[in-house]
Amino acid sequence: MKALIRGVWHSRVIDRDAYGRARAEQPENLFRDWVSADPKARFPAAPGRYHLYVSYACPFAHRTILYRRLLGLEKVLPVSVLHPRWGGPGGWTFTPDPAFPEATVDHAGGHQALWQIYVKARGDYTGKVTVPLLWDRREQTIVSDESADIMRMLDLGFAAFAESGRSFYPARLRDEIDALGGMIRRRVNGGVYRAGFAADQQAYDRALADFYAALDSLEEQLADG
Repeated sequence: MKALIRGVWHSRVIDRDAYGRARAEQPENLFRDWVSADPKARFPAAPGRYHLYVSYACPFAHRTILYRRLLGLEKVLPVSVLHPRWGGPGGWTFTPDPAFPEATVDHAGGHQALWQIYVKARGDYTGKVTVPLLWDRREQTIVSDESADIMRMLDLGFAAFAESGRSFYPARLRDEIDALGGMIRRRVNGGVYRAGFAADQQAYDRALADFYAALDSLEEQLADG
């Protein structure tokens, strides 16, 4: 496991107990703020103020890329794309590569790795380093690293700037969307990770069975129109 412990990057966490203790000292729900349409909010929506960090290798990041495109926010919310291979000692890195032409430099801060952005936001941060990540260039901090919240912000907070003029999160369907999104996150997106990182064959089989059961459930819903 790669992670930061009290602001120090570890390409391989050996002492899991030390990691757990440091995590316990940290506030819960860190980096779960909100960009709002309210101009008086701490994080008011504004063109060019925020920056989105993604990797095409991450399904959670990928859905924010799609959502940004569907809403027509490309001119409002710039993006930097991390290299899809994160297995090296630096984890997620900004490494332009002819083999992956979509990978870019850090257009907002010139960093070499994503963990450096976490440390810039909170010097003693302990935790994993993940995409997507929504960065506030004015306050120089992370607004959120939760993909579902970022999608809601793009739809609700940035509505005035969306060229499409569309909403994919209408009030009358929000409860249903949230429930379905939670299931997809736990059993489809999460199922892929549980299978991929399974420690033994039994864990792999359980993860795969639940993953396909979730796909069957979604197929039934799609068949109903």
